[in-house]
Parts: sequence; structure tokens; C-alpha cells
Amino acid sequence: MKWANSNPAASIGLAGLVAENATAARSELLSKPHLRGGGPGKNRALPIDLLTLDFSGGEALHSQGSKHLSVFRCFARVFHTHPLSSADCKRIAGGRSSRVGQLVAVTAVLSTAALLGKPLEFEPMDKLSRKIAHERQRQRDAHQLQGLGYVQQLLREMGGFSNFALSFSIISVLTGAVTLYGYGLQQGGPLVMSLGWPLVALMTLPVAASLAQLASAYPTAGALYHWSSIFGGAGWGFFTAWFNTIGQVAITAGVDYGLALFAAPMLGLPDDRAHLLFLYAAILLSHAAFNHFGVRAVAVLNGISAWYHLMGVLALVAVLASFAPLQPVKFLLRPFSLGGHPYLYGFLVGLLQAQWTFTGFDASAHVTEETIDPTRNAPRGIVSSVAVSGLAGYALLLAVTLAIHDLPAAARAENPFIHIVRFALGERLGGALVWLVMGAMWFCGLSSLTSNSRMLFAFARDGGLPCSRYLARVSPQFSSPHWAVWVCAMGALAIGLWTPVYSAMGALSTLALYASYALPIGLGLWARSIGRWSRRGPWDLGRGSPWVNATALVWVAVITVLFVLPPNQLAGYTFVGCVALLCVYWFGYMRKRFRGPPRGTIPARGPLA
Repeated sequence: MKWANSNPAASIGLAGLVAENATAARSELLSKPHLRGGGPGKNRALPIDLLTLDFSGGEALHSQGSKHLSVFRCFARVFHTHPLSSADCKRIAGGRSSRVGQLVAVTAVLSTAALLGKPLEFEPMDKLSRKIAHERQRQRDAHQLQGLGYVQQLLREMGGFSNFALSFSIISVLTGAVTLYGYGLQQGGPLVMSLGWPLVALMTLPVAASLAQLASAYPTAGALYHWSSIFGGAGWGFFTAWFNTIGQVAITAGVDYGLALFAAPMLGLPDDRAHLLFLYAAILLSHAAFNHFGVRAVAVLNGISAWYHLMGVLALVAVLASFAPLQPVKFLLRPFSLGGHPYLYGFLVGLLQAQWTFTGFDASAHVTEETIDPTRNAPRGIVSSVAVSGLAGYALLLAVTLAIHDLPAAARAENPFIHIVRFALGERLGGALVWLVMGAMWFCGLSSLTSNSRMLFAFARDGGLPCSRYLARVSPQFSSPHWAVWVCAMGALAIGLWTPVYSAMGALSTLALYASYALPIGLGLWARSIGRWSRRGPWDLGRGSPWVNATALVWVAVITVLFVLPPNQLAGYTFVGCVALLCVYWFGYMRKRFRGPPRGTIPARGPLA
């Protein structure tokens, strides 16, 4: 039997399912002799009067029976898998004997099975309703993506929490705040932790909110690069994509290299670069393998990662507060610096610790094509990941800083964080907490590579990279952009070989990423001011948008200057060199070849340049 609208791409509601599949349901039921009464299966038969009702008025019947939908709480079976008895029908309809209620309930089960393309056995009706709602939302999301010029290729499985969890895991206060803790302590002392962290968190929120409203309006995997192309043309999109790609690869490098820096002493490995690079390569390999072969596993691990980070911060803070000897609160306001420069200078460049932590939250935008209802869930994921990370990270930093016994000794230690925790809690308990933190770092690197590969895939899909036809491929077996995954991992390995200076990796990723954030924010602000941004998403800043956008741009300008100053001048030179090479590549070759992402059928009133 052929069901009406059995194509999962069709976007119809429950009422439409009942109306269009009712006749098919009646024919199916009447074609089964054991369901018409009599014979050996009589005790499993449907009442004949239920079958002979006029199905042609399915819409009206649904309207009359809609009051019964709220009582769908029992278990249902699919007719073509298991026949239903009269008692089953009454149970489906919440114990009611109404023919209309039974008819609507039974037909809904059959229709839902047809829509989802698989039998549903013993499903609670509230769960069944959620499946219907999720399927309808996926259909709307696929249609919306088609309107933006793309076909649904990636597996759309992420819910709102998974989307948040990805960005929260990449921000990872147990990674950024911990791996650069020594840098911040050496540059600006406890004051960088107590005052610098909340300052950076508050100033990052306008950046996150500005990106969130763009993600709500244009939910594609290209994200930043797509938005810049819409508002400014292919050239702006090209540079945004490359800045974001460089920044994302540098983040992956920084996270996994930082994990290797922690793992080497914990594993008792020799303190030399060869062993460190071997460990770094092994960590990258594990993340690439998961992102290639285990897309569903990565989605699950992202959800676990968010809880792991929250529980990890809670455990670390609780243990330090309970068992470590703590400094008085006034210790948090103590200025301290080993840099040999004026304290204000050290405090400002020490903000890199916090600002590098608050990178990568655009990941929620890069997985919009894998997120259900991305126009709402992606912007929420972006903003909430920054806000929650700000609170969790502040609690963590205050607890660790108050546990410092000897400030000069801690600042001069090879790894100040490990030194503080072990000295405060002892080798065994302190070491256990360090391993807990290292687990969070592994989760962070996994999420970072996920986001990184999606950006590269989206850029290659539009022909913006060398070998784009390979990088844009999706594994038919694993539904992952496998070429992009391995190229990103190799790029991160190359950055690890580029410099042993860990803060330079953090500075480079921060500069490149915030440049890629600033371009679409600035172009969107311009487009909005002249009336060319006509499409709005459900998550919008409204009249406050220009002020929020302007604040975000000012902050990006400030940190761009700060993080190219010594001791991070290498990151500044490298970034300027990358910009120069990109200019040559664009004006000398790609300008006449790269047309940017498709415009789709949803207008943005054309490019501005």
C-alpha cells in the first residue's frame, strides 16, 4: 500500500497526516480479513462500525477529535505490524469509547509510522508526538536551508542542549583558563583573575549577541563567512572564511598542545620537544578519528562534555574550598608581575588568558545544518555558552588563586596550575584533579575539531579553497566531512611544529577568530543602517542592535592591539604575514574565480560591494 505524503521531505502537520492518510488507512485495515471480525483472530478484531466510518471527512473528524489528543498517553502498536483489538483502540484513546477519538488516535499512529518510514512499536503517545514534532521541524529546517541555497547533506540530530554543549566545550574554562593560567599569573598576578576575567567576559557578551542574531537570520554551516558574503560580497566572505579557518585551526592546535603539555609530566615522560610532539600528534589522531568515524558518538560526547565541564569545575572548587589552605580575599587584589614592565601593561597583555578562553563560541553557528530549529537553538547556544562559561570560569579562577601558598614560587613554576593544586591538596588528590582537568581538555579538542572541519567543509563547498572538490565531500557511510576533518588535524599539527611558544598559539587564534567575528558584525551593522538587511530571525537585538554591534567592534579593536604586543609579537607578525598572502591570493587569482556562497531564494537585497 502506498501512503500519501510518506516522503520525509514533505512538511505536513498531524491534521494533514490524518486527512491525507485516512483513506489509505481504511483500505489497509479492510484488506486484512482477520481485522474484519470472525475467524480465529476475532478476539484481536477492530469493531466493524469503527472501520465503516466515513474517512473522507478526515480533517473534520480530526477537528472533532482534537480534544482527545491530550489523552494520548498509552502504548500504541502499528496496524501493519501488530493488529489492534477494540481494547487497544480504547487504550490508545485514553480509555474513551468515542469512535471519533479512537479513529483519530489509530489513524495518527498509522500515519506517523508512514511519515517516519519505520514501524513504531510500543511507543508512548507523548514520545510519538515529540517524534512528529521533531520530524516536522527537520523538514522546515531542510526547506529553510534550501531557501538559503544549500541541500541538506549533514545529519541533523543536534538539539538545543547539544548545540550549546559544543560551544561550551570549545570555550572550556577547564582548558583555556587552566593552560594559560601561568601566563596570566606571570603577567598580571591575582588581579588578572579577579578583575580581568569578569571584564573580558562582560565585553565578550556583545560580540556573542551580535553573532547570535546573524546566526538566527542565516543558519548555515558557513556562518561568519556566509554572512560577510551576503552583506559585503564574495571578497569580504573570502577573507572572513580564511581568518576563521586560521583561527579555528590555531584553537585546535592550542587545545591539544596544551593537553600534551599537561599530560607529559603527569605520564612521567622526558621533558623534551620530541616526546611532546609525539603525544600531541596522538591526541590529534584520536580527535580526527572520532570526527571521521563517529558523528553520532561525537554528538553524544558533546552532551557529556558540557556536564563533565560543569561537574569538573564544581568538584575542583569544592575540593579546594574544603581541603586547601586559602589566602584571605584581599589577596585577589594583589598586583604582581614578572614581566619587568609597568604593571598596567602586564595586566592588559595578561587578559589574553581570559580572551583566548572565550573563543570558539561561533561553533554553535557552524553546526546549524546539524541542529534542529537552528534559528532559535544556535543563537541561544552562542550567548548561553559565553554566559555560563563566564560564571563557571570565575568560580574556578578564584578558588585556584586563593589556594596559592607562595605567589613568586607558583608564578615561576614550570606549570603553575599543577604546582598550585598539588601543593595545596597533596600529590594524590591534587594529581587526581589534574587528570580531571585533562579529561576536559580532551573533550574541548574534540569539539574544536568538529567546528573547525564544518567551517572548512562549508568554505570548500562554495569553491573557496584549493582542492575544494575533495574537502567538500561527505562520507556516505559516516555522514561526516572526512577530508575536511583530516586536513584540519594536519593544519593543527603544522602549527604545533611552527612554534613551541604556547601563548603565541593562543594569541594567533584569538587575533584571527576575532577578526572573523568583527567583519560580519561590521558589515551587518552597515547593512542594517542603510536598510539592506531585510531578513530577521526570531532571535534579534531590535533597536539595541547598533549599540551592541558597535561595542563589540570597539572591543575587538582593543584586543587586536593588545595581543600583538610583546611577548606575543610572533603572533602579530604571523597574522600580518597571513593577511598579506591572502591579499596576493585573492587579487592575483581568486577574485575572478570565487563567487561566494549561493544567494538562494531568500533575498538579502544584494551585496554591498
